[in-house]
Amino acid sequence: MENIKWATLVPGVISAAKLVLQSFGIDIPDEHINSIVNGAAAVGAIVAIFMSHRKQEATTTNGPTISGGFNK
Repeated sequence: MENIKWATLVPGVISAAKLVLQSFGIDIPDEHINSIVNGAAAVGAIVAIFMSHRKQEATTTNGPTISGGFNK
């Protein structure tokens, strides 16, 4: 659990939850706001699917670096 990036996982779960609630008929009363939120939730859920939710471990470099900061 400590290797999870919560900043990417939580918005995706919230977006998916909004879409699930929509399918059960639970809506925001204002139709225009509901449409905007549904669109944002759909985009958020799709983006969250493709993002990595794991933290990258710190890596060490062995040897000299090439100019520009890339390791050989």
